[in-house]
Amino acid sequence: MTVFFRASVMLLTLVGLPAAWIYYGPLPTGAQKVVNRFVDVARDALGWQQPIQAKQAWDQAKVAPRFSEAPVRDQGDEAVRFQYDAPKTESTIPASSPISLVSATLPSPEAKVSASDDLASQLEPHFSLLRKLGAADYSLAHWGTEGNLYRFHCSIPFGNEGLMSREFDAIDADPVAAVRQIVGEVTSWQNIKLDAGHSSTQWR
Repeated sequence: MTVFFRASVMLLTLVGLPAAWIYYGPLPTGAQKVVNRFVDVARDALGWQQPIQAKQAWDQAKVAPRFSEAPVRDQGDEAVRFQYDAPKTESTIPASSPISLVSATLPSPEAKVSASDDLASQLEPHFSLLRKLGAADYSLAHWGTEGNLYRFHCSIPFGNEGLMSREFDAIDADPVAAVRQIVGEVTSWQNIKLDAGHSSTQWR
């Protein structure tokens, strides 16, 4: 009997009151208080206070969910912050050094001296041969309007008591080549002279 009474009260509370609300609208304030009191008594009698409260809390959360307001972001500040926080890339191209460029384009005096010594060591054997062939005077100098050529001049005396001389000249961009040309011409000329002397001796 008690169970039947509880079930009847629950059906009346859960079904009858919502139906009356739908068809007749909200109750007056006094009647609403009586109904609320009756519902509380029914809940206490049925022992469903905790489930009903949990269900009401779930319904409230379902009907009116709470949303936290998102913080407003200032696009201007974000753009400025992004601009200043951007990583700075360093250039990997090495800067040219004026000192290295000057040292690469202008030879040092030591380089000139070493080049002169190397040229002298190449020319000395040819000069020594010319002296053996009787060269009395020879000279090597720059030649041309721009000075990019070399002229080698050599004088070889001949005849009785060396009163006459034969002049040899060669011009070339390579000083060693100019000297070699004169050495070859002097050698050929000396050989011709020797052959002519032997021929005249045989005819006598």
